[in-house]
Amino acid sequence: MRRYCTYQERCYKEVKAKLTTWGFSAADIDRIASQLIEENFLNEERFVKAIAGGKFRTKAWGPIKIQQKLAEKGISSTFLQKMGKNEVPKEDFKHKLAELLLKKLPTVKETNPQMLQQKLFKYAQSKGYETDMILESLKQILK
Repeated sequence: MRRYCTYQERCYKEVKAKLTTWGFSAADIDRIASQLIEENFLNEERFVKAIAGGKFRTKAWGPIKIQQKLAEKGISSTFLQKMGKNEVPKEDFKHKLAELLLKKLPTVKETNPQMLQQKLFKYAQSKGYETDMILESLKQILK
């Protein structure tokens, strides 16, 4: 398990699933996970930082999609409130969203300005950006 956790950042849910597939009992899983936490092989704060930063940099995900991914991985909502949104500054999200929209703009085959805005909005929304952030970016881009 140490090697499994060293290869890439893992969360408790992933470790538990792996140990379950290996046939460990619930008591053994808790004992092993506790030991991994004590030895700092398993660290949720580090996991959140890795997922949030990685998904933002590589896939240009917005804050909503990042939080959904972390929730899917079993990260508690209170921990998400504390860590998730603060991991990537809001200004970085705004800048990345503007880049995405400017890159997408020439590929959208639409002459009607309202339909163009709607398609760009849906694209940004699918990437996990917040409504107010999308509208603000569209207003600047489609002047």
